[in-house]
Amino acid sequence: MLVALASAVFAVLGYRALFSKPDVVLSSPLTDEMLVMRTHGGLLEVSRVKALEVFDATFAHEFLFIPLDPTVTRIRVPAVYTYRIPLAKEWKVLRVGEEFAVIAPKVEPSLPVAVDLQKMEKHVSGNWSFFTGTESLDAAQRAITKKLASKATSRAYLTLQKDFARKTVAEFVQKWLVTQRGMEHVDPDRIHVFFADESIETLDPHLFPLNQVLPAKATA
Repeated sequence: MLVALASAVFAVLGYRALFSKPDVVLSSPLTDEMLVMRTHGGLLEVSRVKALEVFDATFAHEFLFIPLDPTVTRIRVPAVYTYRIPLAKEWKVLRVGEEFAVIAPKVEPSLPVAVDLQKMEKHVSGNWSFFTGTESLDAAQRAITKKLASKATSRAYLTLQKDFARKTVAEFVQKWLVTQRGMEHVDPDRIHVFFADESIETLDPHLFPLNQVLPAKATA
């Protein structure tokens, strides 16, 4: 009787040790498969980044406090990062000669990041993956949303899309400028866009002598 009871206790402890739920730590390098495109959603949506993201995770296991081979997961999924700026009631446009500058609100990502679940690929490996694979993949997939949000707000991704966002804002401002008298032929290449989180000192002092700027207001 005691032997049977002891065996049952060891079996329960062993099962819990083997199938414990460790913290999920995902790693995901910057992808090489990436396409950046400008959107045509007006001023609100200014750019998109399409990327095939890869997420790797390792799950450690123990049996009766004895380390076992880990379970390794990999998830590949297409993601679309959408960036936008909030609409403002007024936009201040600076003009010097034939050149214009506008300070736009800072670019922010739209969260959560969109993913194509139908094209998601899952892989699992490890000597114990027959028992732990499904649970490990589910845990890794649940952690993806937070990791994608972290990437969307990273300096690397924000920098990647910024020039495309500038072009979208420049086109919006150009559409307003051509409705103004004497500005019917404004070249969008002469419209220089800066975002609110950038220093005004980045304006070229030779191109924009700030003490001689002639302000104009564009209403969105």
